[in-house]
Amino acid sequence: MNIIDLTQIIKNNRHSEEKMLKKALKCQGCIDCAKDKEMRRINLCDIAKGCTAHTEVFPIKNGKFEIFVDICTNVKGYEDHEFIIININKVYKDKDLSFPYKIFTYAKAVK
Repeated sequence: MNIIDLTQIIKNNRHSEEKMLKKALKCQGCIDCAKDKEMRRINLCDIAKGCTAHTEVFPIKNGKFEIFVDICTNVKGYEDHEFIIININKVYKDKDLSFPYKIFTYAKAVK
């Protein structure tokens, strides 16, 4: 999966429930790392040390939250996988900042 495809998935599903975005990723062959026996033990910091590409940031839920996705490759010990990290941040407009609210990690075997 490349960053252009992933950006299109976000654009198509950002106005719906987050479960629709997760469903779209599963249709692309991605597995939820939290629910997989082997993948749930992977450290998020180790994933972030790989090569990372980011989508642009999209506002959701009337600007109260924002979503962006990272694709991480070349993760040590998992070179045959790419990891997709969905970041949902809560936006504090009065303070002009945002903080992580939810993070979901998915993996896909690369051929």
